[in-house]
Amino acid sequence: MNKITFTPELSPRPNNNGYYKIVLRITQNRKHRRISLEFAITQDDWNNEKRVVRKTHPLSNQINLAIKVKILELEKEYLRTQALGQPITAYQLQTKINKGIVGDSFIKYCLRQIEDMPNASSKKTYKSNLQKLQDYLKNRDLLFAELTYDFIEKYHRYLTYTLKNSKNTVHGDLKNLKTLYNKALISGAFETDKNPWLRFQLRKAKVKRSRLNEEEILQISNYHIAKTDNKFHTRNFFLFCFYCQGIRVSDGLMMRWKNIVDGRCYYTTSKTKKVKSIKLIPQVIEILEYYSSPNVGFPVFVAFPVLRQS
Repeated sequence: MNKITFTPELSPRPNNNGYYKIVLRITQNRKHRRISLEFAITQDDWNNEKRVVRKTHPLSNQINLAIKVKILELEKEYLRTQALGQPITAYQLQTKINKGIVGDSFIKYCLRQIEDMPNASSKKTYKSNLQKLQDYLKNRDLLFAELTYDFIEKYHRYLTYTLKNSKNTVHGDLKNLKTLYNKALISGAFETDKNPWLRFQLRKAKVKRSRLNEEEILQISNYHIAKTDNKFHTRNFFLFCFYCQGIRVSDGLMMRWKNIVDGRCYYTTSKTKKVKSIKLIPQVIEILEYYSSPNVGFPVFVAFPVLRQS
């Protein structure tokens, strides 16, 4: 692959104020890509022979320094990819600069993706996963190219034997890191033909879930609790979620009267975004009828949300 060169120049056309933006021309195989440096000057303030801003401009030193820094940033990225045996194209360099991801930092990419997550629960989980990785790295950066099969294997051993995490906890940590890595590939934030996650097998342990039987559910339902006790409402909330085919607590807490229509409960799950339609059985209807009564009153902090008006 032919060498890439970087040359500062003025844009060919002025902006509305008659100033010309300073751009960096990236050249490879006689083809050009350009990156705007967000500085605009007059043609008289530009030395086209030396490719610098003339001293006649009051900010010449600052702008010339910014040009040098950006060129060094590009050259560093170009040399880094050459050393890793992953040659980069002028187009890829332009894309990385425009996306602000020069250096291919996996950590920085993850931080940005996590910050943009709409679900608070998912954001918290991914932050915890990433913090473990940063602790393992002792807060140094991690480039995409460094995230190899061997690195994943060593990190797997760290989670398993040093932190003594359970098999399923380790699976969850690595699965979420894999998700972020693959998202970078799909979006074009990073490109490689050697995805280490394709060779590393994630394994979960079979979990024997403990479930309440019918008799225990009836005991909970029939257990006498004073209606003035908040436990009464907590019990009702649990039964409401249970009888509605096991609604997640996070979804149950978001329920409003508008979700109850013609004997059915309609809602969109917060985790999978699937639309659910559940037929209300008599036990649920009995609970809702109690809370629909205008005579029912209790402190506003009680955790049964179906009472909350939309």
